[in-house]
Amino acid sequence: SDIIKNDYVDLSVSECIEKIKQEINCISDNQFKNIDFNLENEFELAISELENNRYKSEYEMPTGFYDLDDITGGIHRREIVTVGARPGYGKSSFLLSLAYNLAQKGKKVLFFALEMSRREMILRLLSAQAKVLHSHLRLPKFLTKADWINIVNANGKLRKLPLVILDDNYMVSEMPMQIEKYKPDIIFVDFLQHLKFNADEIKNFALSLSLATKDLKVLAKRYNVAVVCAAQLNREVEKRVSKSPQSSDFKGSGGIEENSDLILLLEWEYRNHKELNPHTKEKWTDFEKKKITIKIDKNRHGELGKIDLLFDTEYTMFRNLEKNAIDVS
Repeated sequence: SDIIKNDYVDLSVSECIEKIKQEINCISDNQFKNIDFNLENEFELAISELENNRYKSEYEMPTGFYDLDDITGGIHRREIVTVGARPGYGKSSFLLSLAYNLAQKGKKVLFFALEMSRREMILRLLSAQAKVLHSHLRLPKFLTKADWINIVNANGKLRKLPLVILDDNYMVSEMPMQIEKYKPDIIFVDFLQHLKFNADEIKNFALSLSLATKDLKVLAKRYNVAVVCAAQLNREVEKRVSKSPQSSDFKGSGGIEENSDLILLLEWEYRNHKELNPHTKEKWTDFEKKKITIKIDKNRHGELGKIDLLFDTEYTMFRNLEKNAIDVS
């Protein structure tokens, strides 16, 4: 009956649709909140879960990066992880690497690609799996016969992954429909500042971005999924002598820091000091150029720290420092 009320009269069709979605979500939220709570049952469920996981040799959702998993215990359902970096520091590649590793473990992945196209992400996956230079996939005239054989073999493996990539521009309120359709274990959003907002929300972008991250946390709890987001950092990072990022550097909203359970910040020394390695005062080696530090700047349920990974820029994917630790063959 609300649809015929006067408060819809002056709205456009798209605004009416958005308002109806919000009211439907409100009804769903109320149903979600009205679940009976029994403290005794909750403790029984918690103990039962501990017993079930006691002898498991692996985390439920391991990132594939061993040093990171040792600190965080992998990625957890009903929580939101935010990956922060300046533009060009590999945050999209890091998210895709996580999604790839988890899909290989059989986890159902739903990836909202708000920055890159679906085709670009597919090319990156092909590059990593086939060990073919990403630049050659964008310029196929450079592909060799061996490259084509590797691409065909990689395609046969990648097409079976439980991975869904959506590259339309989404509002958070539009995501539940896709979650219910694909029933993922984990959701990726790349990246937060590219979420779609209506005209009124854009007027106060910082507040809208904060509310969006809070809504993503609600989705994680409602659908029992993990949510991993990328977010840009502001230019304050570049003004520091150390150029070390902090959680307070998120561009557009302090609410990102507040609503995240785990915050991972990417530090790339080579990008900050391209002339010489500041530690050795010598030219960077190829290995040093690829090393990126993941700074665990917030961990609601554990320790903080730093771990190092290698960023294979030729294949646009991250891997462990140990040689062949991530086997993508």
